[in-house]
Parts: sequence; structure tokens; C-alpha cells
Amino acid sequence: MPLPYSTNSPPLRLPWSGSAQSKISRASYGFTLVELLTVIAIIGILAAIIIPTVGKVRESAYRATCTSNMRQIFNGLLLYAQDNKNILPAVSEKWAPTLQQDTWGYHIWNYVGYGKNAFQASTSGTLNDLTVRTPAINNIFACPATRRKPLRTDGVSLATGGNVYAYGLNSAPLNINDYDLYWKQPIPLNVVLNPSRCAMIMECSNVLGSPQGFLRLYGLIPHSGGSNVLFYDGHIKHMKLADIPDNLYEKSFWRGWE
Repeated sequence: MPLPYSTNSPPLRLPWSGSAQSKISRASYGFTLVELLTVIAIIGILAAIIIPTVGKVRESAYRATCTSNMRQIFNGLLLYAQDNKNILPAVSEKWAPTLQQDTWGYHIWNYVGYGKNAFQASTSGTLNDLTVRTPAINNIFACPATRRKPLRTDGVSLATGGNVYAYGLNSAPLNINDYDLYWKQPIPLNVVLNPSRCAMIMECSNVLGSPQGFLRLYGLIPHSGGSNVLFYDGHIKHMKLADIPDNLYEKSFWRGWE
């Protein structure tokens, strides 16, 4: 009986055979393992490049805001001095300050454009709280880096003032031995003989920015291992911790005599 097909006929090609089968297989399995690993490696490289860059940009923005804060504080202090026989306010009218009204910052609030209650963390007049980041500290007396990080001393201080400003006023040019008077004595501008070399405002967790206040008690290093410093002539410099004199009796940076 003759066969229904010729033995010389080409073999029957099924729709999933040959190259078509390979295409279907590739479509079914998606990316190969090598391709996935390549994509993951590329993402990792991009993340390693982008994340540090974002951090540096954010830190630069914080430092710029801090610098702007210091400029406004300097202008406020000078305006206050012009109205008060060229004398700056005392660091604090009391030792230790318990209310905003005790501090040097309170005396220049109006000179920097704020109302009398602008910085009070509560209606009772209690101090700004850098520790719990209360909304009341959104003002020029609080550095944005300090508000977003734990209070950092990096070996500068033995303790931190749990609240108050992020800036301290340096009263060391007064040349007095009574520690209480470093807080309570107003500062005549004429005691600073070399204003371009003498620190005026330091980054501190309390209002005292003297060498004792910065080096032993309240100093902050919130900007990439350094701190912004406002000098008595008005210029601002970012200084690494190693460049800030650690001698309490240094005559230039802290006291402005040379």
C-alpha cells in the first residue's frame, strides 16, 4: 500500500523548532543572569557617585546658611553698639541664663528684624532647644547643621549646653579673671585691638563663645570637621578644629590684643 507521503519530502518543521524556539525561550526568560548583574553593578556605581555628591551639596548649603546667619548677627551687634556707646551686650545678664531675655541674642532681636518673642520655645520665655529641635529655633541663631544633627563636640568640649543658640559671643577681650564676669560684663568694642584676627562669634551650644566656653564647655564642630568663625571686623572663616587655638590665653584669636 503506498505511503500517504513521499519519503523524499522535507522534514516537518514545528512552530517551536529551531530559531523560533530560541526566540520564544529568550522572551520567556527575560534578562540573563549576566545582564542582571551588569545592571546591578551599574546602579551601584552610579549610587556611589551620586550619594556623596548629594551629601556635599547639602553640607555646602548648611554652611552657606550658617555664614548668612553670622553676617546678620554681626550687623545686629554693630547696630546695637551704635546705640549703646560702642558697647556690645553682655553674654548673659545672669549666670547661668535661664530665659531668652538674659542673653546677648535677646538684645539684638529687634536689630535683626524679629519681634521680641521670635525665638522663644514657649510662651514662658524659655530658651531655644537644639536637642529636641523645636520649631521655635528656625531663626538666625540656629545653624541648620546643628539642628539636623546631634550636638557634636568632636573632642572640643567636656559637655554641651543642652539648649540655647548655636552661636556664642566671645567675651575674652575683656581680660578679666572672674569667670562670672565673662558672662555678665558688657563688651566695649575698643578693647579689641586687632579685630581682623579676633573671634567674635563661635559655633557653640550655649551663648558663651569665649575660649573657656568653646574649648571646655560648648564648642561645636558641625561643618565637615570644622566650624564657621565670625571675626570682630566682620569677615567669616571656616576653620578646622586643628586650626582653632586651644590655648585659653592666646592673645590674638581669642583676645584680640595682637
